[in-house]
Amino acid sequence: MTFQSLLVKRRHLIENKLREYLDKHWIGEDPTLKQSLKDFVLRGGKRLRPFLLIEAYRGVTGQEHDDIVTASLMVEFTEGSLLIHDDIIDRDTVRRGGPTLHKVMESLLGDTHVGVSSAIVGGDLLLIQSIKPLLDTSFSESTKLHALECWLSAVSQCYFGQIYDITLMQKGQLDESDYFHMVDLKTVSYTTFAPIMIGAILAGADEHTKSCYKEYAIYLGRAYQVKDDLLGIWGNPNETGKPVDSDIKEGKRTLLYIYAINHLSVGDREWFQHHWGNPNLTAADVAKVKQLLEDVGARKYTERRLAELTSQALSVIDKMPIMEESKTVFRELTEFIVTRSY
Repeated sequence: MTFQSLLVKRRHLIENKLREYLDKHWIGEDPTLKQSLKDFVLRGGKRLRPFLLIEAYRGVTGQEHDDIVTASLMVEFTEGSLLIHDDIIDRDTVRRGGPTLHKVMESLLGDTHVGVSSAIVGGDLLLIQSIKPLLDTSFSESTKLHALECWLSAVSQCYFGQIYDITLMQKGQLDESDYFHMVDLKTVSYTTFAPIMIGAILAGADEHTKSCYKEYAIYLGRAYQVKDDLLGIWGNPNETGKPVDSDIKEGKRTLLYIYAINHLSVGDREWFQHHWGNPNLTAADVAKVKQLLEDVGARKYTERRLAELTSQALSVIDKMPIMEESKTVFRELTEFIVTRSY
């Protein structure tokens, strides 16, 4: 089976399990919020996190069964919760090609504040519900507790990363260490580290295997975010599901931004910093920001760092003491993440 075939097959498997779980096990009294959350969770997405959890488990055991697919839902529900809250913080209105949950609730309930409040509660509810799939599996209680401890640590780091990301937007001078510290906390923690390590824990992996998985998760998660930064400026909105000017208008402290402010001329830097983070930019302003990023070499530098992180991730796979078939999947998954268009 080709990697793309496996990706599609497993995505369908995960989405069928999500749909089944939401139909049979979903807890909630408010039918409007309940249905809106269900629609949001099932609205596309790469399903990367559950894919990683399942593959990390299969790499150790050689197996892929119903329990591990069920357990993988916890990281997808967590993702949904974090996206809902992130969209509120960033004042985004579009997610996965449709309205963000707070905009959905605003439309249904007729009030902006009520829409935001409902979405905050919905995100909290989704986070709480994310624990249930793991508890419903037949893994030993001690194994589930260990996995849950990993999840708690990762989610806590992600929230600290969210705060750190917000505070970075108040700082003028930044360097790469600031950026990657934020990425490790906010993105790596729950995008790659938690799924891979939970899969390893549920598989009963030894310490050496877990150490290799951890190293791989860091490089892969960093590469994932750097690629997201590039797509946030030069991606196709029809594929990414969000506007290409949102990172610019929100003033995101990306690797592109940090390189630019450290290499632009004084005049260009003053113009750039004045416009980066301005929600009222014109199309011409956005175009000029993009051109400055190109001219100063920020895009080329970021693409070079992406290639370096990709190489580091691939080199770790070679020394993983796991099934050869899973090594192949991880190699192809790494290439997919850094070459994706969405």
